[in-house]
Amino acid sequence: MVAGGIPGDIIAAIDNGDVWISLCRPLDLYMHWYTNILSRRLGGNWWKALIVLAVALCLPTAYRIGLPDSALGFALFALSAIAAALLSVVYEMLIVTVRMDVSWGSGPMYLLQMMAYALSGGYLPLQLWPNFMQGFLAIQPFAGTMDSPLRLYIGTIPPAQALAAITLQIGWICVFVWAGRILLCRKLKNVIVQGG
Repeated sequence: MVAGGIPGDIIAAIDNGDVWISLCRPLDLYMHWYTNILSRRLGGNWWKALIVLAVALCLPTAYRIGLPDSALGFALFALSAIAAALLSVVYEMLIVTVRMDVSWGSGPMYLLQMMAYALSGGYLPLQLWPNFMQGFLAIQPFAGTMDSPLRLYIGTIPPAQALAAITLQIGWICVFVWAGRILLCRKLKNVIVQGG
């Protein structure tokens, strides 16, 4: 659920001026793009996750992934996974708003995506980063997109601490929605329509 590629049709709408057509429609542009990205993310990933999980459960004992220790542990993991999906998409919406008036390409967008992937534990698990960074890594938003759900699944975050991790995810969702909506409103007032 880490922030990945933004759909090409959204970038094309920004680049060729079709964003103004969306503004003429009676819809909330933020929510329209948000649901577009979320549906593509969930539609493309849930069946892949089931296949990977099925294979991981059938591997030899030394390599096999186990199920969570309890039904509560699985429920907390599921709640955290849902929050991770929402968090990654609201961050992608923030990236979309940053991209709105960049007339010289998608460089900043790719930089923001790469930063999110690195700080989520995609390149190196966060527990393997230096000890002096662990406090920062625990509270930064991108841990909630990959690290927290996985640690809840395998039980390294006990159920007693799970609500704090999930609350942190929800808090970052609220921050990104707030920042994304404010930035989108400002950008739409001064957006440079490329090619139009």
